[in-house]
This record gives sequence, C-alpha cells and structure tokens, in this order.
Amino acid sequence: MAFIPITAIILFKRSVSPKGGNTTDNNTLILLSRYVVIDILKSGADTKVFLVRHPTLEQKLIIKQLLISALSEERFNREVQTLKNLKNPHIPLLYDIQKDNEYYYIIEEYIEGISLKSVIEGNCLSTNTAIRYILKLCEILKYLHGHAAGTILYLDCRPDNIIISADESVNLIDYGNSLFMKDAKLRRTCYGSVGFAAPELYSPHTTLSPSTDVYGVGALLYYMLTGSLASDGLNSRTSKIPTQLYNIIKKCLRHKQKWRYTSIDELMVALSRLYKHQKITNIKRNTSLTISVAGSDRRVGVTHLSMSLANHLNRNGFRSYYKDSSTHDIISMLRKSSEYKHLHNTNGLFTYKGLNIIPAFNETIDFNEAELIYDSDKPVVFINDCGVLDDNNTLAFDNADICILIGSGKPWEIENMYKSMQLCNKNKTFFVVNLLNGALFYRLINSQSNMLIRMPYYYDWNIPGTVGKRFLEELTDEIKKRWKE
Repeated sequence: MAFIPITAIILFKRSVSPKGGNTTDNNTLILLSRYVVIDILKSGADTKVFLVRHPTLEQKLIIKQLLISALSEERFNREVQTLKNLKNPHIPLLYDIQKDNEYYYIIEEYIEGISLKSVIEGNCLSTNTAIRYILKLCEILKYLHGHAAGTILYLDCRPDNIIISADESVNLIDYGNSLFMKDAKLRRTCYGSVGFAAPELYSPHTTLSPSTDVYGVGALLYYMLTGSLASDGLNSRTSKIPTQLYNIIKKCLRHKQKWRYTSIDELMVALSRLYKHQKITNIKRNTSLTISVAGSDRRVGVTHLSMSLANHLNRNGFRSYYKDSSTHDIISMLRKSSEYKHLHNTNGLFTYKGLNIIPAFNETIDFNEAELIYDSDKPVVFINDCGVLDDNNTLAFDNADICILIGSGKPWEIENMYKSMQLCNKNKTFFVVNLLNGALFYRLINSQSNMLIRMPYYYDWNIPGTVGKRFLEELTDEIKKRWKE
C-alpha cells in the first residue's frame, strides 16, 4: 500500500479543495467539520481512505469516503450491515456513518500495524510463520462464519487487508466485499481481488459458502510462501512448499466448492495437525539459547540491535526476550518516551510494542527463566544487552551460547574495537561493525581474519525496513548455524 505524506496532501489541497472536506488557514484538511486528516491511505476513482485524528479525543480513526452511486450504495449498505454486528478485538469497530450530497462516509477504528503485503516486501515468509499467521486469520473467519446474526462471508482475503500488529496479532480490515451468506444471491455486483477471489465470485447469482473464504485463505497462503499468485499457475515455485502443506493448499483452491474444505474449522484442523507434528524448522522446540550483545564503545547500537534482533526472531518462529543486563535501566527510559502507553507490566515481565522485556532485576528478586522455556511452544531466545564490554562484564558476556560484539567504524574508535575483540571467544562471537560506509567496510574485512558483519543504518528497531530486515536475516542465519539439532 502506497502511503502519501501529509505534505503531499497539503500541496494538493492548495490547488484543488476536495469534495466533502475543507481546509483551515494553515492548509490542514478537515473532514466532516472535525476530523483532521493525517494521511491518505488509498485513493481510487470512487473511494478514498483517510487516516484522521479526532482533535478532542486525540484518537486516530479511519474514514472511508465512497462516491454516491447505485453500485456504491449497495456496497456501503453491505459494509455497514456487516460491521455494525461485529465485536472482535481483531476487527475494526464501526464508530459512525455519514452522508452528504456526494459521498457516503464510514468512520471506523484504526488498527495500528503494518499490512501483510508490507511484511512480505518481495520476500517469502517461512513455512512456520506463514502457517502461524494463517491460523490466526482462520480464527477471525471462524468468528464471522459462526456469527449469531448469521454466517458472514468475508470474500477478500488479500495481503493488503491483513494488518500485523507489533505483538504479532493478526487483524482483518476492509469489509467492503463482505456480506451475510443469506443475502449472497441478492447481490447485483461482483467484487473480488484478482489472484485471491474464488471462481464463484465472478458470477453474480452463484451460491456462495464458507468454502469461498477457504479458497481465499489457500490463495493467500500460497502467495505468502511463494510470492506468486495461485491464478498464475499452482506449480509456480512449489519447491518452497512442503508436500503436505502443498496438498492442503491444492484442496483449498479446487475450482468446485464441494471439492474444497467445507469449513474453516476443517481447514484449521489440517493446518494445526501439520504445524504440531511436522518439523518446520531445524531447531528443537522447548530449547533455549542465550545471546549476549555488547559494544566496544558507547552509542554503537547495542540496545538498538538487541531489541531489533529480538523483535525479528519473535516474528520468525521463536519466542525471544530482550534482557537488560546493563546499567541504563531500559524500563525507566521507555517510561519517559512519548510512546510509554505501549509499555505493559505483567508480573514483572514487560512488553513494549510486541517486544518481551526482562528488566534488570535486583538481587532480591528471583526471576525464573526456566518457566518461560517450559511454557513456550517455540524455541526460546534470551538476548542480553550487556552495554559496553569491559573488565566488569566480560565473564557474563562470555557465558552466553553466542556473543555479538558491536564495534564502531569511526577512525578514532576503531582501535577500541580491536582491543575488545581480544577479550572475546572467537569461536562463538560474531563481530558486527557499525557507523561506517561500504567502501571502508570492505577495506576493513581485507585486513582482518575474523568474520565481520556490517550493520546498516535503519532508524526504527521495530520496523527495520528492507535493508534492516536483510541484515537481521543474515545475522539470524549465522545464529541458526550455531544452533542446529
């Protein structure tokens, strides 16, 4: 999904004032007399989707604006009728509806996170991660199909409509195509996303059923694993998919509904059985690994790397914990940040934007890490943020299963990196160099016998972007090599 910055909105509004909105003296766009536009998330011929802020409540919301027509009236009514019946933490709440001379407006909850399409970003997901996400999606579809008001069919399982929150929860948005199954034969229009829509969606009066959503789930799962659309040919890049999983996908994508799984429940049983009994990764479950991260100097990115690595592992089949083993007190720092509301405490274990944090407990508190390992259904990784490596923490740093030393590539600090490298056990230490460009890095590795990994610049530990993600994947691959069965 392409996001247009607010500056672009302002410049556009100076020349053309949009219908349904007005501008203030400072060119800020206001919708429906009170909602301040933050961004335009989608802009089509007859539909716009705005991210807005309610100025009094200081709450972000979504406003969908539909151009009034006979077709949009049907779609508007269907979406409103669906949303008003839904109360699920992974589905946006309907707040209000409005209408003027030209547009319908749907005001709904804004679910923070990134789209599944952005998560993939041209890179296929691991089998483990893909099945985990799909099972969570199926839970939402199960809720819709079993709704007390009648079976609700979603009918648009595409990656743009799935939002992954920081805690890795899966959320389903955009109910413009959804409808009650009993009303399916009354629809006058056919909607569907190419590559994800079941064949029956292209015929206005064809019977629809829960297996129509089963098809969408299968097409989505295939896309997550291969980066290709199932409609382009099911044999495309199938070597990436285990045989049993491939057979499940094929059954989802049968042309006739009666040949597919008849319900989301039936599909979930098949996926859960595979998820539990097949070895999807080469790492043992209910095992643990400790990684220590330290720096040769201050401000070389120790905390940034520790948090982003823990976050990356969480999203790729592990249960990871960031452990504050230094003296900077990460919890106090987060409490002082502008986003402290994301920090939560559960019996001494903190979470922040999906990151599990074990704070620097004093000696009077006995925190049982063994229980975290025992209770987890995934391999557990503890990442110790050791701060600057010195004589006081060398032993604790070296006691980990794997060590990561970060050094600065600045000319006046690189000597400190060389000295710190002498303190490390080279058989289990990765040496990461930060704060230098590519040319200097290649000159550096030519002068060193130790393996060096260059850490690129990425601002957000939580959303590292393509460059940061590639670096974290490289680091994770090296970690897995040291942690096989």
